[in-house]
Amino acid sequence: MWRFATWTSRGSANSLDKTADVTAPFAYLHLHGRNYDKWFKSTGRDERYDFLYEGERLERVKKRVAEMAKGARKTFVIANNHPRGQAAVNALELKNMLGSRKVAAPPELVQPIRNSC
Repeated sequence: MWRFATWTSRGSANSLDKTADVTAPFAYLHLHGRNYDKWFKSTGRDERYDFLYEGERLERVKKRVAEMAKGARKTFVIANNHPRGQAAVNALELKNMLGSRKVAAPPELVQPIRNSC
């Protein structure tokens, strides 16, 4: 599988900051949720992707999505960061941050993840 060099390099923890180009009528941002501390130490997928976007990092994602949306008719954000459901939590949080109204989230989804981080 082909990947940008930033995917496997140690200096790419902030690679999100370099992804704002919109070259089609739509914008697409794929959030992988890379756990930088465990990426090069772990032998398993689950530890590498055990990640929840929070605080300043989630705010950076929001800014990136808003910036990309300016140059697109439609904007898609895909999150697939971990089997524990962190992607779904981050998707709801991001939707809430970008929208003008609160987004309902089932407590059964959000609470276990927030308690374990």
